[in-house]
Amino acid sequence: MKAIIILIALSSMTYSLTEFKEQKIYITKSGYFAAIDEESYDKMMNYIVEKDMEAVDILMKHKKVIMLKEGLQVYLVKVSWGKVIIRPKGYDLKLWTVSEAIE
Repeated sequence: MKAIIILIALSSMTYSLTEFKEQKIYITKSGYFAAIDEESYDKMMNYIVEKDMEAVDILMKHKKVIMLKEGLQVYLVKVSWGKVIIRPKGYDLKLWTVSEAIE
């Protein structure tokens, strides 16, 4: 009886693994900033709205914000009200940016 249960469990696991679909890859555009966490993203966006690029530069100096390179392949992790969390292909890193930064 245990062997039958194990076989059923293994066959359902195999089925679910074969059903896994590859995620769509997005491409970053030039001219956009990205933050390493949500707190830094919120600060960055406030500074951009206030047109205080000196404050954005400080975030960049402290490696809290980067300028996105054009053409970077990324996976979409999460979308929320125009904000996206992306993960560059091949990296264990999440970045917060605006949805317009990817296509």
